[in-house]
Amino acid sequence: MLSLSILGAGLSFLFLVVLFGPLEKLFPAKGQPFLRPNWWTDLAFFLGQYLVWGGGVLALLTLVRRWLDGAVPSGFRDVASSQPWWLQAIEVILLSDLFVYWGHRLQHRIGFLWRFHSIHHSAEHLDWLAAHREHPLDTIYTIGLINLPAFLMGFRLETIAGLLAFRGLWAIYIHSNVRLPIGPLRMLLGAPELHHWHHSRERDAGNYANISPLMDLLFGTYRCPNQEPPAFGLNEPLPQNYLAQLIHPFRPKNSLTDRNHRQDVPLSRNDSIQSTDGHGWTQIKGSKQLVCPREGSHEMVNTGSTASSEACLGKSVFIRVHLWLSSAWFRLSSQAKDRQLLRPVSAQDQDPLDVARTAGTRDQGNEARIIRRIFLFEKRERPRQISQ
Repeated sequence: MLSLSILGAGLSFLFLVVLFGPLEKLFPAKGQPFLRPNWWTDLAFFLGQYLVWGGGVLALLTLVRRWLDGAVPSGFRDVASSQPWWLQAIEVILLSDLFVYWGHRLQHRIGFLWRFHSIHHSAEHLDWLAAHREHPLDTIYTIGLINLPAFLMGFRLETIAGLLAFRGLWAIYIHSNVRLPIGPLRMLLGAPELHHWHHSRERDAGNYANISPLMDLLFGTYRCPNQEPPAFGLNEPLPQNYLAQLIHPFRPKNSLTDRNHRQDVPLSRNDSIQSTDGHGWTQIKGSKQLVCPREGSHEMVNTGSTASSEACLGKSVFIRVHLWLSSAWFRLSSQAKDRQLLRPVSAQDQDPLDVARTAGTRDQGNEARIIRRIFLFEKRERPRQISQ
């Protein structure tokens, strides 16, 4: 059994070298040698996944699927299985992307999840091998979210093996040291140029989606400047040794580095700002940072050498849609109130004095009747005003 595992790991390593090696040489995102710093640490993670942790993850997924077989109503699965296979495939991919997106955002927001996920972000050099730098518990969390929609709909591991293999290769590709611009298609397909910015040193850098950036576009976290990030890794200290990184999430950590923090930097009174584009973002004069106006905070986004409006395109679109919907609701509400105010007033709601003025009558009989109506009007209105 061990010999088969070693053979499988060796063949997989050779396949990935042949597949991604030429791409990284022909279309390099950054100039770096094959044996770049911390290459051996990432190799240890690669071997750990194939020789140690992979079997345990697969066994745990099997247990989860069996538990869901008894928990999910059979009627739901009958309806799901009655759909055409292509519709089921689309539903599984979209739901999987949705689950992974929000699960990934929680990994960056919640301190406990970030302890494990920060191991993946500790890589300071990205290539196809760095994609395997992942804590085993973080792998279980991510793989579980990816397969949860398929398990809920009743698919078995054997049925979705092809989808799992495709997602695995795509995850390796978006980490590779490749910059192959695909133009407008990058709004539909995830690419290394998108995920590289996710691995910049900012903890909330955006681009949380996996296969497609549609979820980032939908929820306002899409970010794709025209250049590579100046640096990868973390702003907090982390060991680069394999065993030390496996133990690191379980160590007591300083509250300053472990707490659920954001990388927002408020503007000081001495900072002068100037507009950079038409998306509502501003730039601090004399710096290389964009400021995105958000409710209660100013998010600072490093843009390298140039301030690119693409870095905040997704968030600006989301903000514009939100403001447009808010203004439309305000206009509809105002129109409804105006119609209520301009509706014809019934005789019983009119002020008797206004009736007297508009009538223009001065005879004594009408004055007596008007005085009586005023008395009755005040008698009816006084309890209502007191209750208000």
